[in-house]
Amino acid sequence: MRLAALALGGMLVAGIVGSCGAVSAAEGWRTDFEAARLEAQQTGKPLLVHFWAEWCGPSKNMDSSVFNQPQVQQALQANVVGVKIDVDRHPDLSKRFGVERLPCDIFLETGG
Repeated sequence: MRLAALALGGMLVAGIVGSCGAVSAAEGWRTDFEAARLEAQQTGKPLLVHFWAEWCGPSKNMDSSVFNQPQVQQALQANVVGVKIDVDRHPDLSKRFGVERLPCDIFLETGG
């Protein structure tokens, strides 16, 4: 497993690529991957892709204990373009990025 880390406003948020992070309906998340990718390119910010599912307990746990925190939301909005991807609605993206376990966070540089 590879570890991707992003310093966010004095906090360190880590996601393990391949079996990692979480997603939520928290304010500020985009839901359209291509639009978020274009925004990341235009702003020069990395793209944070959250893979999740409605039925995933750990995804819901991260939403209720981490991603709903105002300081986390502010840090994410200031430093990355965040997009949440429901794996049941977008299996093509899950396959494209090799997502095998949920929840999962992947950080992409502006070049993809």
